[in-house]
Amino acid sequence: MWRDEEHKKDKQDYLQLDGDKMNLLIVDSNMQDQQRLDALLKKEGHHIRTARNGEEALTLLQNEHFDGIISEVVLPVMDGFHLLRMITQDDALKKVPFVFFTDTLDEEDVPFARMLGAEVLWKSQTEDTSTILRTLKIPSPPTILEENAYLQKYSVILKKILDHTLQEIEEIQKELSQSEMKYQNFFERAHDATFIMNTEGGHIEANKKASELLGYTLEEFRALSFREIVTPPHVSDSEEKLVRLLQREDIPVYEKEFRAKDGRIIPVEVSVSGIQDESGEVAYIQSIVRDITERKKTEQALRESEEKYRNLVEQANDGIAIIQDGLLKYVNPWWVEISGYTAEELLDTLVTDYVFSDKLPTVLERMHTSEDVTPVYEAVLKCKDGHTLHIEFNAGITTYQGSPATLIIMRDITERNQAEEALLKSEKQYRDLFENAPIGIYRTTPDGCILMANPVLVRMLGYESFEELAQRNLEVDGLEAEYPRSMFKEWLEREGQIIGLESAWSSKDGATLFFRENARVIRDDSGNILYYEGTIEDITESKKAEKQIRASLKEKEVLLREIHHRVKNNMQIISSLLNLQSQYIESDQLREAFRDSRNRIRSMAIVHEKLYQSRDLASVDFREYIKSLTSSLFQSSRTDMGRITLKIEVEDVSLGSDHAIPCGLIINELISNCLKHAFPGNRKGEITIKLRALDEKEIELVVADNGVGMPKSIDFKNTKSLGLRLVTILAEDQLNGTIRVDRTEGTEVHITFGV
Repeated sequence: MWRDEEHKKDKQDYLQLDGDKMNLLIVDSNMQDQQRLDALLKKEGHHIRTARNGEEALTLLQNEHFDGIISEVVLPVMDGFHLLRMITQDDALKKVPFVFFTDTLDEEDVPFARMLGAEVLWKSQTEDTSTILRTLKIPSPPTILEENAYLQKYSVILKKILDHTLQEIEEIQKELSQSEMKYQNFFERAHDATFIMNTEGGHIEANKKASELLGYTLEEFRALSFREIVTPPHVSDSEEKLVRLLQREDIPVYEKEFRAKDGRIIPVEVSVSGIQDESGEVAYIQSIVRDITERKKTEQALRESEEKYRNLVEQANDGIAIIQDGLLKYVNPWWVEISGYTAEELLDTLVTDYVFSDKLPTVLERMHTSEDVTPVYEAVLKCKDGHTLHIEFNAGITTYQGSPATLIIMRDITERNQAEEALLKSEKQYRDLFENAPIGIYRTTPDGCILMANPVLVRMLGYESFEELAQRNLEVDGLEAEYPRSMFKEWLEREGQIIGLESAWSSKDGATLFFRENARVIRDDSGNILYYEGTIEDITESKKAEKQIRASLKEKEVLLREIHHRVKNNMQIISSLLNLQSQYIESDQLREAFRDSRNRIRSMAIVHEKLYQSRDLASVDFREYIKSLTSSLFQSSRTDMGRITLKIEVEDVSLGSDHAIPCGLIINELISNCLKHAFPGNRKGEITIKLRALDEKEIELVVADNGVGMPKSIDFKNTKSLGLRLVTILAEDQLNGTIRVDRTEGTEVHITFGV
């Protein structure tokens, strides 16, 4: 096949040697062949005109002088032989050199062409333009041929050409059909959405991927132009690109957004190209569209990641710097803040002006040559105010602005060094404490081997040295039978630690020693037990003293219960005597006074009764006490429980006798007063008793009724009533509390006191 002559060594064509430049006419309906030959000849400096058929060629020949004609035989409208015949019969044109440049003519027909005045060159056998140009410079003179002879021969050749052309057309149609099938198959199977549009931007074809991407059917696409699927901000840009395509410009791949049928906005990457017709004009637009949603998400994630890492670097609690050729090219805020220099002062200065380490130059050199370096070095960092910090740093290879660089990460270890010094000091103190502590300190394995024991523990157990003690196994002969080690281990491994455990160990001579023990489990990172460690305090003497005290307390408890019992009985006797005596008193007022006294004694007797019954002899369950006291008062006053109801709201509070007796007397007086005066006649009502803890040290007692209420004329603290005066005295003097009376609805007495 003939091809570009610039790739050939044979450049010595006649015209180039002569230096002449020619005005040539190329006649060929095959635009590809025409354009290729046109380009080659123009490259050599020749002036070229082109025609697609014989008629166009004749028009050009009548208006312009040409130095040669290069023509295909098979042409539309007017073929090459007809054109040649017309030229040779024209006196003005017959001397113009004529070359058939073709592959459609049979060898046996070449003489006929030469008779007409044309030389024949084969496209498939002509490697460069030099042969064509040489042939044009040596034209073949035409032979005078009668018209009938010409027509006879021309008709034979024309028939062969037509038969050959028809055969080629059939083959081309077959190939075209196959090509169309392949293209249609490729079109439909393409991984990207593909559109074919007319020059107005309307859709002609759209593949399956386009329907999947945007949700439209092919029929729906054909009713739309790109303007209906491109989002509004991108329409004008798409219009401008359409204009450029029609002008046969190349459009680089670009991004825009499509709106799908369901309203979704889809980011896409678009590649558009013009499909030209035979005349070279753009007839259709092909648009290949790729969904870049995932890429956009990835890019967004990458931006977020970059932002995150930028923030990490900017907010890092370590110094980060990038170094090129020994100069600081980047420093993060940590370095700026801790050194006192501004970033501008640090950038493009030598790192060795601030970081002092005999290893740093070596590190930078090894980084430059990509050698391995020790992971961490220690150095000193100079600050602007002159003071220095101890730092450790490591280095790695990185790229900065397209060039190799060294990344330095440093950490202030000034405090760590101080902490290490403090740790050494602490270890010494711990060792001193371990050696000199007044309590025993130990470390053992779970199976009873003693790993460590301080001198105190060694002496406690009667041994001469730790080595002698270490020969003992606590699983075998460590603890007394009443305090099995198995129970100790189970509890310790379940809870992780034990505080204040009492245990009994056997000393070297077999004596039982009682210890108060604190212990904990030490585990490795996988949770496996490494050892137990703990402390023990010898409480053998304390246990003996405790036993004696417990026996003494038991005796005192029995005695105290007997006292409470006898006091309660004596008060019951006094109450009974008062009740008996009141039966012989005719005066109602005096009899009432006796009943009040009896109730007061009864309230104190109940306190002693509750103390006698209580497990804790020091305090009274006040809820039970109030129930007993109020029940006694209601019975004593013969009050109808259906007419006056009692509501008790008492928290779980226990009071000692110092507070219980005054509180009981106060409740006795206030309830008695309610029963006497709050509900005259057959008036119904409710009495409420509340007792609650305001906090850990303060109690509030409230006695309230919804009766007629205490007259405002009565001064609670300066009344002649013995009962109310007793309430004030008991609240303020004995309980050291405060008293407040609310007469808004009935009467409500609030007493607050400390415990």
